[in-house]
Amino acid sequence: MQIWTDPASIPSETRDKLWFFISRDIDAILQKFYQRIGNSNLHRILDGLDIDKLTQKQKTHWRRILLYRVDETYDVRLRNMHAYHIKIGLTHSHYIASYFFLMNLFQKAILKHASGPKEAYDLIVALQSIISEDITRALGVDAETGQDAGPSAKTIAF
Repeated sequence: MQIWTDPASIPSETRDKLWFFISRDIDAILQKFYQRIGNSNLHRILDGLDIDKLTQKQKTHWRRILLYRVDETYDVRLRNMHAYHIKIGLTHSHYIASYFFLMNLFQKAILKHASGPKEAYDLIVALQSIISEDITRALGVDAETGQDAGPSAKTIAF
């Protein structure tokens, strides 16, 4: 299901470089992410959870979506993950805010490691395309059924 980006338009070399730059800072990024949640009104969702295990799952998730094109196993993982997040009380606004929080930190990592403005621009555009695809798919999953939620999640051709 192609929504906002053509996965073939992001070369594997760009994906590799994107993950290479972000992976250098991913531990600090995720530490900030979980600290932000821990200091918010959502802190209860972390009660009793192993933050190290969550961090590893996040690393795996971001590595997969940045390096590889979407496949059927991704859709299954995404449905399961989104249904769980809804079950623990996350709303779409929480989802969107967390994606933007992480995207901003990912962009800072790119800017820190890129060789210049052209490379940074190309990588940030690719990152935004990948994250747009991911969040659109995540929010297009019905928490009850785990299936496509309807017209808003369908392919849009331009």
